[in-house]
Amino acid sequence: MLTARMAANRRPRFKYRLVRSFLYNLPLAIAAAVWRRLLVRTTFIAITGSNGKTTTKELLAAILAARYPVHKNRSSHNGRHGLIRTILAARPWHRYAVVEIGVEAPGQMWRAAWLTRPEIAIITGVAREHSENFPTLEATAAEKARLLGGLKRNGVAVLNGDDPQVRLMRTSGGRRSYCFYGTDPSFDLWADNIGGRWRERLRMRVHAGGEARWVATRLVGPHWAPAVLAALLAGRLCGVELDESLGVVARLEPFTARLEPVELPGGAVLVRDEFNGSAGTTRVALQVFARARARRRIAILSDVTDDERPAPGTPRRLGPACRGLGRPGGLRRSERPLCGAGRESRRPAPGADFRARPRGDRVAAHRDRSGGPDFAQRAESRSSIADLS
Repeated sequence: MLTARMAANRRPRFKYRLVRSFLYNLPLAIAAAVWRRLLVRTTFIAITGSNGKTTTKELLAAILAARYPVHKNRSSHNGRHGLIRTILAARPWHRYAVVEIGVEAPGQMWRAAWLTRPEIAIITGVAREHSENFPTLEATAAEKARLLGGLKRNGVAVLNGDDPQVRLMRTSGGRRSYCFYGTDPSFDLWADNIGGRWRERLRMRVHAGGEARWVATRLVGPHWAPAVLAALLAGRLCGVELDESLGVVARLEPFTARLEPVELPGGAVLVRDEFNGSAGTTRVALQVFARARARRRIAILSDVTDDERPAPGTPRRLGPACRGLGRPGGLRRSERPLCGAGRESRRPAPGADFRARPRGDRVAAHRDRSGGPDFAQRAESRSSIADLS
């Protein structure tokens, strides 16, 4: 009875918030749509995808800013409110507006595409995200592809050709041209010799129009290669030569909390990657961690979302993803332990015992964030610890 009464009390407040949000955003959305259509001299470039949106936006905006006045989203404000404010903040003297678009539910992309009306659309990839609203990869891809429907006539779609879900978007129809980037020599811009094992940064060789150039970046991990290629290809479409773009890319530091290295006073390096807590990005970060050249490594993980099988035990399923930490090139034999997270931390994670159960002094479970740093500090005199707290 009490539960039913509490649910009944929540419904009016929820409906009130929906109505208030609609009434607040509708006038701003109309103003943004009108203002966008008045900016006839500003070329809008829209970027979406399940990962790499912000880094692609920052890279492309920096490349274009070397030659033109450029406007872009603040930080990662890519939702409905952020998109409206970004459009309203654009000015007629901006030659380009680089807009990052994120969606959380079906139907949001077509509204964003209608507001933005981009001349160039970039889709970085399709992965599992917001699984409560997009249960399959196909559902996520269908929502992302709606951005192409908002392209202006004779617009250009810049697609990640290495992603099979993105390649299929070429059949979406409409009067537009397509450009692909990736690792296939048939693409408009492609790369090979991709490397970047910490402490080295991402480095690769890029091919375009019969030319080949080496690209050195400040990004950590080879998985950032598609973001760099997307920015370079879009920059070429906007008239920025490849050699000029490479100089900009070489100076740009990683975006905040996206595998961002931070030098600590004691000489250690903290690689921050806490912005997105999805299972996919966490696995990629662990792969970079496993291949890193370092005397000691400590992995500190928090909550994980958008797993293939959403459940309270999701963090425990990261155990198999960490098996590589115990292989040659990964952690040494004394560096194999891995412990759980939150309420699930008391159970052993499947696959976390790298052929041996970790010693008790290398395992820790914490109910809140405060325990992790203390445990890492106490472990300073020991071998490396993988600590999920």
